[in-house]
Amino acid sequence: MTDEALQQELEKLKADIAQLRSDLGSLNETVREAGRERLAEARARAREKAEDTREALKTKVDEALATGQKVVEDLDARVTQNPMGSLLAAFGVGFVIAQLMNWSSRR
Repeated sequence: MTDEALQQELEKLKADIAQLRSDLGSLNETVREAGRERLAEARARAREKAEDTREALKTKVDEALATGQKVVEDLDARVTQNPMGSLLAAFGVGFVIAQLMNWSSRR
């Protein structure tokens, strides 16, 4: 090979290396962009799931509060309708609990 042919091959090799660097830079940028897009999608899905979970939890809490309020209202109505029976029932429950506590302390 002559010096001129060798020089042309060297120039061609330099051009190929420059093109390869350019291609690798483009590939790197494409991979970064794809990663950013996937990250954004994952964040959006996580936010959506968190919002759905928060809404479901809020619904369950509201249902529990409504049920508790209804129980209190029903109990209040029963006590109002039959105050003496309610008083005797409360006394009876307290007596049974006291006996159980006394019995368990003897053991």
